[in-house]
Amino acid sequence: MEPILETLNDGVIIADDSDQILFANGVFEEMTGIPRSEVDGEALAARVAFEFDLRNITTGVTVWSHYYSHDEPVNRRDVTAVVASMNRNVQSCLNEVLESLDQYFSTHVPKRSTADTHISQ
Repeated sequence: MEPILETLNDGVIIADDSDQILFANGVFEEMTGIPRSEVDGEALAARVAFEFDLRNITTGVTVWSHYYSHDEPVNRRDVTAVVASMNRNVQSCLNEVLESLDQYFSTHVPKRSTADTHISQ
């Protein structure tokens, strides 16, 4: 069955009834940055990476950009622990992005469009 799972274009992770990770395919490794050899090992980290852009619709120019990548340690080799680590990591990412956007908008006050002006009147 493993050769078939390796041909898929989707990341696959297989766990047993107690959420112990038994198998992960190559796409899982590409998506998460976690080497398959570490899935069966003790030292795991859940990597989350996001890239954000704020673009001016009229000009197409990117006016703000933020990249986030972080490895969050996984305490146990089970699906629940991996998901919990990824969740903590996503929350950290969102907090970092909110802070960065606050800084951007504190110095770049958005101009109101005429559509906004008509709505508020």
